[in-house]
Amino acid sequence: MRQKSLVLIFAAVSIAVAQTKIDLRTQGKSVDFSAATSTKPSKTGTAIPATCSIGETFFKTDAAAGANLYGCTATNIWTVQSLSALPSVGGNTNKILSNGGSAADWRALSGDISGAPDSVTVNGIRGRTVSVTAPANTQVLTWNATNNQWEPQNQSGGVGVNANQLQGRNLAATAPADTQVICWDASGAAWKPCTAAGGGSGATAVSQLTDLKTTRTTGAALSVAAGVVVVSGISYLIPTGTVGVSAGSGTVRVAVDTSVTPPVGKVYFSTGLTVTCSGMGGCTTPVSGAAFGTDDLQIATWTISSGTFDLNGATELRGILSRNRTLTGAGMMSATSGHTQTISVNTAVIPIFTLAPGTGSVLASAPVIIPTSGVHHVSGTSTVSTITAAGMIDGEILTLIPDAAFATSTGGNIALGTTGVVNRAIRFVWDATAAKWYPSY
Repeated sequence: MRQKSLVLIFAAVSIAVAQTKIDLRTQGKSVDFSAATSTKPSKTGTAIPATCSIGETFFKTDAAAGANLYGCTATNIWTVQSLSALPSVGGNTNKILSNGGSAADWRALSGDISGAPDSVTVNGIRGRTVSVTAPANTQVLTWNATNNQWEPQNQSGGVGVNANQLQGRNLAATAPADTQVICWDASGAAWKPCTAAGGGSGATAVSQLTDLKTTRTTGAALSVAAGVVVVSGISYLIPTGTVGVSAGSGTVRVAVDTSVTPPVGKVYFSTGLTVTCSGMGGCTTPVSGAAFGTDDLQIATWTISSGTFDLNGATELRGILSRNRTLTGAGMMSATSGHTQTISVNTAVIPIFTLAPGTGSVLASAPVIIPTSGVHHVSGTSTVSTITAAGMIDGEILTLIPDAAFATSTGGNIALGTTGVVNRAIRFVWDATAAKWYPSY
């Protein structure tokens, strides 16, 4: 009996030692991992397995936080198990996501529109119904007070809108002739076509309104009409010209350059454009630049997209005829050559000295010294007989500071012989009439 008990104990120990793994699904009961050091119920990795069965989970370690966990929702189909803030889409066909202030919800289109978001139908305008009747050619949308809705109707007056009043005043039915303008006929109490008078202060001919007008002739070309410009009272004719483009996007600027005589047309282009110009009195090479020059009369700018002048890319810059009146004050003078006015200092009133202001370099005493500044230190004891005076104006002042006891003599253009005292400045004044420097001691 004792031998049999030992055999049973040995067998039980053998089974316990051999069984190192258990099946939690069949052998576990009320399993609680809350006190476990760590738990990893999902497979992990950076690549989602190619196969799976429903209910398996996988933790993708390289995914963004919150989008790591995947569940097998169908055989070999993995679906990320991130939390979605969207409400359920079931039963919400053709509704759009909205926000009620506290939570997101799905809402059907309403008000003046209806239908699916990708095929909306406008049913009204500002809460007023629009008729479902299809419009005919040239009809307009008109309010029908009887039917209380917007409806397509023929325009009054037939095809096209014919205005019969301007600001509450009648318009005559008389057809205008070429170049006529609208004027007020007091006797007939109506606006009517009239031939423009030539005594006004504005343009007296249609041609003046088209001077230097820039027009898009094709997607690759602009034409610039001939015109007259007045610069400083002198009139110049600028011939017709063209501007072309073949590549790029940006802006061209058309101007008349008045820095030359006679003025000529000039074209600027922004970076990346390929532009040409011709005519306008000598425009052959466009200039790269994002702005007009200071001497330019601005005509127009035109935008370009992908090598083509934009249909509505023009900005008209031709100004009203004008001029500036320039007066010179005391000490200033004005001179005009052609159409260029030059303002300068009147040296008879405000002298411009040749010597530069401030203290220049040290001059070594010698028979001839050449000052360049209004003040110089002089070294050495040699006698100075000539101080170079080329370009000096009458009254020019030179100050020499002796660093040693140099002397001056009258053998050149110095009026008085003297001996300098160290650190005591000698002031020389140039007399242009006598052609002499006069020292202060």
